[in-house]
Amino acid sequence: MKRIGLSLTKRQWMAIIFILAIGARMSLALVTYSPRYAYTGEAEWIAKSIALGHGFSGAYAIPTGPTAHCGPFYVTLTALIYSVLGVGSTAEWVRIGLLILVNALACALLPAVALALDLPLSCGIGAGLAAAIIPMHRTAEIFHAWDEPYAALGLMAALALLCRWNWFLRQPLRSALLYGVLWGILLHISPPMLLVLAGLSALGLWIARHEMTGAIRSWVAVWLAAVIVLIPWTLRNRAQLGGWIFMRSNLGIELDMSNSDRSGPTSDDNTKAGLYRETHPSINVREAQSVRDMGEIRYNRNRQARAIDWMRRHPGRFIELTLARVRLFWLGSWGDPETAWLFALATLLAGIGAWFLWRDGRHQVLWMFAAVWACYPITYYVVQHLPRYRVPIWWTVLLAAAYGVRSIMVRRIPSPAYDPVVAQSVR
Repeated sequence: MKRIGLSLTKRQWMAIIFILAIGARMSLALVTYSPRYAYTGEAEWIAKSIALGHGFSGAYAIPTGPTAHCGPFYVTLTALIYSVLGVGSTAEWVRIGLLILVNALACALLPAVALALDLPLSCGIGAGLAAAIIPMHRTAEIFHAWDEPYAALGLMAALALLCRWNWFLRQPLRSALLYGVLWGILLHISPPMLLVLAGLSALGLWIARHEMTGAIRSWVAVWLAAVIVLIPWTLRNRAQLGGWIFMRSNLGIELDMSNSDRSGPTSDDNTKAGLYRETHPSINVREAQSVRDMGEIRYNRNRQARAIDWMRRHPGRFIELTLARVRLFWLGSWGDPETAWLFALATLLAGIGAWFLWRDGRHQVLWMFAAVWACYPITYYVVQHLPRYRVPIWWTVLLAAAYGVRSIMVRRIPSPAYDPVVAQSVR
């Protein structure tokens, strides 16, 4: 077995990163979490409803019937915990422990992901250590999280396979179908990943424009397999909610909460303005009654129409809110200076890393990262900001930032002492 850097193997680095990530997050959980003030939201309420035998429902302030407010993946996983352990503090600690475990696994996998993307192993080690030691999203990486860490793992697998398969040129159709199944699962976890799949598909077709026939065949197979995976949940929603929706039904609520005369760019802003208390059916009984009377799909479509009408009548304010949410997504909130400078620095270094990726001819990984950065946040530019929304893609930022730091160090001080890991692929 080849040994790298400081006589440590890749697997040893991954183990170290995993242990550090577990320790940092568990310490934060023990300091900040109390069962008396347990965080619960619609996903946990639905999970408890399933565990108690009431089905996929219970997202709102009063019973309104079946719901698609949340996707099935995290809710079902949490429902299994509640079914076995009940809905008390023990189950909450297990739920938190599982989120910590998955986040730690995402940190630990970064060295392997870096190699799969044909990046130097040192980038994966650097990014993994940074992610492990500094939980930049704080409690959003521990108990204020839903699907996000699982989406991060899914996206790691999707980009690693895509890089290895070289955009599906001359690949067996079976490979494309299996890749589509992966994307179908990922869309169950994180519906906004649909935009990433669309961006990667368009990019893959452009890159393979001189061999278009095979590329089209492969990407059609990917989309077909993904759609097949989505069909059961779609049919369930049609049968129980009476309409066709893509994965989740709550976009109308989120748009209306986020774009109104009293809206601010963040969820905290809207909570302080009373919008949750006055307009969200998970809290407001009158709104929940409207969901019950109108039906969840029609209710959300009405609120979506109201939000779009407001955007049309107030384009300046809508642009102002959107730009604020863009800034928050990439640079953090300066109302929280302890982490804002970390987000800003990581984004700056990722930009530098992207430039070096282009200069060094690592175009494939650069284009993949660019597709993710361009497509995934679009949904979160038009709805209120929550720190956890960044989690599924933040590992790409850290890898690019690590590549930027490494590139600067190698060019300024080209000594092995400053770049202990061989830059070429070390398997």
